[in-house]
Amino acid sequence: MTVSLRQLGAFVLVMFLLALVAFGPVRHNGFINLDDDIYITGNEATQDGLTLESARLAFTSTRSDTWHPLTWLSHALDVQLFGLDPAGHHLMSLFLHFVASLLLMLVLARMTGQIVPAAFVALLFCLHPLRVESVAWAAERKDVLSAVFFMLTLWAHHRYARRSSPVRYAVVFLSFILGVLAKPMLVTLPFVLMLVDYWPLKRLSRRTVLEKIPLLVAAAVLSWVAYAVQAAGGATTLVEDLPAGARIGHAFWAYLGYLRQIFIPVNLVVLAPHPGAEIAFWKPLVAIIFGGGLGTLFAIRFRTRRYLLAGWLWYLGMLVPVAGFVAVGYHGLADRFTYLPSIGVAIVVVFGLAEVVSGRRKLALAASALGIVAVLGLTFMTRAQVRQWRNTTTLYTHTLARTGHNPVIRFNLGCAYRDAGDLVQAAQQFAQIVAGDPVHAVALIELGNLNMQDGRYAPAVQYWRQALVVEPNNYTARINIGWGLAGLGRIGEAIDEYLKLVESHPNDLNVLTRLSLFLLEDTSRRDTVAARRYAEQACRLTGYADPPTLFALAQTLVAGQDRTRALEVAGRAGELAAATGDQKLSQAIDSWMAQVSR
Repeated sequence: MTVSLRQLGAFVLVMFLLALVAFGPVRHNGFINLDDDIYITGNEATQDGLTLESARLAFTSTRSDTWHPLTWLSHALDVQLFGLDPAGHHLMSLFLHFVASLLLMLVLARMTGQIVPAAFVALLFCLHPLRVESVAWAAERKDVLSAVFFMLTLWAHHRYARRSSPVRYAVVFLSFILGVLAKPMLVTLPFVLMLVDYWPLKRLSRRTVLEKIPLLVAAAVLSWVAYAVQAAGGATTLVEDLPAGARIGHAFWAYLGYLRQIFIPVNLVVLAPHPGAEIAFWKPLVAIIFGGGLGTLFAIRFRTRRYLLAGWLWYLGMLVPVAGFVAVGYHGLADRFTYLPSIGVAIVVVFGLAEVVSGRRKLALAASALGIVAVLGLTFMTRAQVRQWRNTTTLYTHTLARTGHNPVIRFNLGCAYRDAGDLVQAAQQFAQIVAGDPVHAVALIELGNLNMQDGRYAPAVQYWRQALVVEPNNYTARINIGWGLAGLGRIGEAIDEYLKLVESHPNDLNVLTRLSLFLLEDTSRRDTVAARRYAEQACRLTGYADPPTLFALAQTLVAGQDRTRALEVAGRAGELAAATGDQKLSQAIDSWMAQVSR
């Protein structure tokens, strides 16, 4: 079937309208406290908009444990255009997703000459509920942005295949590099280009494989950079915790799990916990037999129907970096990882059905009706899924209802309640984590923090000490214990805790400042000389430009009978506090100076 411009225009309009129906609620969604702060609201590389400094940080910072500078630049551009209004960020992601879907339809239609199957593949890609995580989660901008460059690379490759030239190859190479800079997962794209050469271009040969060598070299280099960044940030630590057999076994089983989600997209959640070492031996065996058997069947029995093998290998190959062979993070399955791999499955199904009904009018009408029902069904399933992302509480409540024990999501839900001022709900979430996992140090620390906020120092100190049993070198627990002991009036014990911290953290401003003040408060071991020494050290580290440390120094100077310099230092601290908008500290300093001046 040749490409008809009228048909093409009709499909574009239909896809646009259905995309608005499916993803329209995203404009009401907010940011969530899972990575959105790292990527957008609290990211120094994006929060000032698109500047030379944000561009430098995008290429050099490893804040998110993943190196994707182009994605950070897109976030910075969003901040430049929309500020921190989440609606603008979400609508930009939706726009990029629609552009990627449109490009997929156009490039498939151009390469195959079949507009209807190409359009249905694009519609399935655009409207499937598995796309919601990539579109509705602001931090997943890397998915939709990289998809645009993925499709542009396919387009450029098709042009190069029709008439090769250095310039056209350079366009392929550049669009590929930009895609990887948006998301490292696109290192599998040279493999996909070989599949495209096999079908539908039918040009796969030794020469066309050699054409991919520069792309493969670039992919290897960029993969190394991406992995080094993740390892430096600790995102690959789970690799060390899981036996290789369990990790690889789950990776094979994940292929079937993702396939089930593609055909039965129900109970989708933002984070399904990794099962760890607990995986039955038969699961990876079944997955290997099924995947290998199906690929062999396509290659031998249906070798003239190249789209079957090409689509299946597209799915298998693109999932390799994220299936779990190299574990990154704590998820078992993640909807976003199916974003581009699922296109391969859609190709197998849609082009297979198109061939079955070809020349059979009644069957073709029935298949078309079935396709329309499927697309409409997916559209409204997607719309319902988008609503689950309305805010942090809605998303996490939905996830916990479907995953049960999920410490990461429950902890983030507790943090959301805490930040919203609902300390009772927050404490309940953290307590549930500890009930299921008594050695969850971070949850123990948060329970201590909540108790301290209510003035209950004794249970707070108890929770922090429990956290230290789990992680003896946990800095947060130890520094909080000192603060809690001081709240109980046990200043001497607080001093002992901070003296230990000074040995391990000699340049920590909090430790130095609090220790200097505690040494003034403890009547039994008051040491004004040591107090002043620690305060001076803290001030030197800040270049005498930090109001709290300067105020602490002023108090040690008064204790040492150097009132003149104390007032001078306190005055400087008050000016800096007022200049930075810290009115509470500024007023406290003014009140203190008035008392000292009497």
